Amino acid sequence: IGEKGYCPSNSLCTVGGAIRRVNLTSNIITKFAGDYVFNSAEDEGAATAASFKSIDSIWGDTAGNMFVCDAKSHVVRTISSAGSNVSTYAGKADKAGNGGDKGSATDAKLYTPVDACGDTVGNLYIVVQRSRKVRKVDSGGIISTFAGVGGKPPSNYNECGDGEDAISAHFKTLTGVAVDSLGLVYIVDSGHHVVRRVFSDGIISTIFG
Repeated sequence: IGEKGYCPSNSLCTVGGAIRRVNLTSNIITKFAGDYVFNSAEDEGAATAASFKSIDSIWGDTAGNMFVCDAKSHVVRTISSAGSNVSTYAGKADKAGNGGDKGSATDAKLYTPVDACGDTVGNLYIVVQRSRKVRKVDSGGIISTFAGVGGKPPSNYNECGDGEDAISAHFKTLTGVAVDSLGLVYIVDSGHHVVRRVFSDGIISTIFG
């Protein structure tokens, strides 16, 4: 389970179907979200009463909002900075799919989102593993494909799109994403054993592996 991003004076960990918070000053642990039962995603309620089918990664923005990838429910959910409410940020619960580009992220379908990370201008990048794509939700809640053409990749890695637009790139098994202070996006393709970087002009290249 991955926890990353901004979480002031606290550390998050997952236990069963719940997220727990450790205060790094007092060392006191409390339940932050989830009901310890793996169940269908239920929204618009108290975070501590929410259900998750899986908790695959957690990312926090600078305002203290948490974004949770629930891959088995095919959604990314957000927990308010106060930790009081949970709601769906992208995807439709228990409806796997690939559609919805250029529309509202909550009307789109995702197919196993396993990781997410945001940049400094309000975009959230989501690794959609079964689709072999990275999708982006902008600050206005509109979703689009950021990287990946989808489908089975060529057997020759040299034909997987380096030096071309990231939307045309091929991936094998996507597992992670990160964004640096310059807004460059790093994509982990563990199936190909590589890390690839997308520049501000949208061109992708392999930097490790």
